[in-house]
Amino acid sequence: MRLFCHPDTSCPWITGIDGKISPLGFGLIRLEFTMTGEMARLKSAPTEDPLWKHTCFEAFFRPEGQKSYTEFNFNPSGQWARYEMSAYREPGPEKPASTPQIEASITPHVLTLTAQLALPAPLPLLVGLSAVIEDRENNLSCWALNHPPGKPDFHHDSNFVLNLAA
Repeated sequence: MRLFCHPDTSCPWITGIDGKISPLGFGLIRLEFTMTGEMARLKSAPTEDPLWKHTCFEAFFRPEGQKSYTEFNFNPSGQWARYEMSAYREPGPEKPASTPQIEASITPHVLTLTAQLALPAPLPLLVGLSAVIEDRENNLSCWALNHPPGKPDFHHDSNFVLNLAA
């Protein structure tokens, strides 16, 4: 599925970002993000800051009919983070989680990041895919399946547009 750049965060050197979810069985999924453009302009080094402040690909999972959700962030360096939310932007209790398997490849014009992980909750789930991309001049662009009015907000209900059913 195509991710769209937020109108307030233009990024002319990226020609597209696509996200894909593939069920693997046994409660596992594979996420794949493919970004095309001038990869020499990408800043994707490991960071001590939270990943969402720099280049990262994100997936949000919310059980149907619930307010709680789980957010995953993946950096091309292999760093990752998981956040549990009890409601919109309200941190929830941490849950045990297995380490996702992350692979990234970068060519001059394509970056592909895949992550294999255990689903954070039973199906059905509503899913949102997004990305924060930082360039070498420290400019950030925000990409999502759907953007709410106003500033970028990946946690907003409007980003949970995919239905992952049993």
